Amino acid sequence: MKVICAGLSKTGTKSMSEALRILGYNVYDAPETVTYHNDMWAKVLGGEVDPVKSFKTMYEQVDAVTDLPCCAYWDSILEAFPQSKVILMLRDNEEQWIKSIKSQAATLPVVFPPTWLWRSLNMHLTFCWLLSPTMYNMWNNIAKSSCISLGIFPNRFEKVNEQAVGTAYRRHQAYVKSVCKKENLLIYNVTQGWEPLCEFLGKEVPDQTFPHLNRNAAVCNGEIDDQFEMFNKRVENEVVERLKIFGIVVVASVLAFLFCVLF
Repeated sequence: MKVICAGLSKTGTKSMSEALRILGYNVYDAPETVTYHNDMWAKVLGGEVDPVKSFKTMYEQVDAVTDLPCCAYWDSILEAFPQSKVILMLRDNEEQWIKSIKSQAATLPVVFPPTWLWRSLNMHLTFCWLLSPTMYNMWNNIAKSSCISLGIFPNRFEKVNEQAVGTAYRRHQAYVKSVCKKENLLIYNVTQGWEPLCEFLGKEVPDQTFPHLNRNAAVCNGEIDDQFEMFNKRVENEVVERLKIFGIVVVASVLAFLFCVLF
């Protein structure tokens, strides 16, 4: 682990993850977390395992992490990898961040369900949540890590007291600044581009435009569907298998009922 992005969701996490990949880092953003570490994060958030020891194993071969649930446990990840540099991403102002996170929360359900289930059958997130253990763990992981970092349940951002959310945003910033050594901390806005980031990481400035992803919750409109492909496929398979079992049970029940009535 070389870089821990401690910025909360909607502080440019998607742009940052892509920028770090361009700089040559192996990055685990939210899609990689739910794909490869979903079950382990469920144990961490459930208090079943020691976070620091778990992170040493989970992220031994990973260079950088961004977004939930990692930003909620950034300090424990830093404890596991004390030589890591920390980047605290911020928005231009608190009001801009609140507006952005409410916009993302309003469209959150379309990110994770398998594409054909959601778009073709118009299934609700709860449907997949009930039939897929993978979806169940993912949603609980997001909910618990959101509560840890913001003190609220994720699908209530659009209804939450904005003053309370803003307080959590400021509290998170203050905590990161108080814990990290100044030489190992970069306070950064993705609108600043390559120069401050590359200077902090000791990298040459790439000869390409700094990436800007997930504008206006574009992740929920298919911008990075491919990053969730493995996760979606796993959920899809689990849902289909349980629907098959449900169908078999229904048919067997009907046949048993008819047998009892007719004979």
